[in-house]
Amino acid sequence: MLKNGDQKQRRNLIMCDESNMTIVVCFWSEKNLAELEALDRKVLVIVGARVSDYSGKSINVGEDCRLFPEPRSLE
Repeated sequence: MLKNGDQKQRRNLIMCDESNMTIVVCFWSEKNLAELEALDRKVLVIVGARVSDYSGKSINVGEDCRLFPEPRSLE
């Protein structure tokens, strides 16, 4: 629940790499939640996310972030 009493939908996704290190990715945007529902990919590039250090490291994905599933180039 937000400070002004509104509620925002959130979805947590746990991502890992080849070394089995994991991080929680929190999706806050309705648009990104819809994109996330359609994902069935191994590689996801997230541009504009913020790293948080509250109760451990996490990545926050808001409305201003862009998702690139299975990018052909990482440039």
